[in-house]
Amino acid sequence: MKKSLQDQLLKAGLGNKQQARQINTAKKKQQKQPKNANNQGTTNAQAARQAQAEKDRQRNLELQEQAQAKALQVQINQLIDSNKLSTYERGLPYYFIDGRKVYKLKVDEKTRIRLAFGQVGIAKNGDDKQPNFHLLPENTIQKLKDRKAEKAVVWHQSPNSLKDYLEANDIEDWSYPKGLFD
Repeated sequence: MKKSLQDQLLKAGLGNKQQARQINTAKKKQQKQPKNANNQGTTNAQAARQAQAEKDRQRNLELQEQAQAKALQVQINQLIDSNKLSTYERGLPYYFIDGRKVYKLKVDEKTRIRLAFGQVGIAKNGDDKQPNFHLLPENTIQKLKDRKAEKAVVWHQSPNSLKDYLEANDIEDWSYPKGLFD
């Protein structure tokens, strides 16, 4: 059986038992220290992994919110494109405000009155530099409002109906059928 280096050195007279004990205790202390340092390193690594996982969760939530916002924008654009009413090249001007600017759409008389009574609304599509305004029916404007779309620019939700308006202004010979605007 082979003897350890320490035993061989003691036999050769290059050291004594006191020095051997000191060396053994120093070894034991060294063996304990790396375990503690390793445990601290493990806890630090676990904390770093947890922090990274939390950052990843936050980033995923932000990406999901962005994806939902894009999907909502696509729905809004589809609603506007599929339900827009026609505008006219010649017609009566209808002025409205968007932000700090006044815009004008050409509409016929019937559409102008429907705009005034909230049966038609105006929605903006496009960016602020080159906005496109579209006439939309009341139910589509309500759907846009439900989706919290701020594209509905002008929509008068008047509690009065057209019938009340005609009666208040003593207009009896209305050229459009009265039931059309109620």
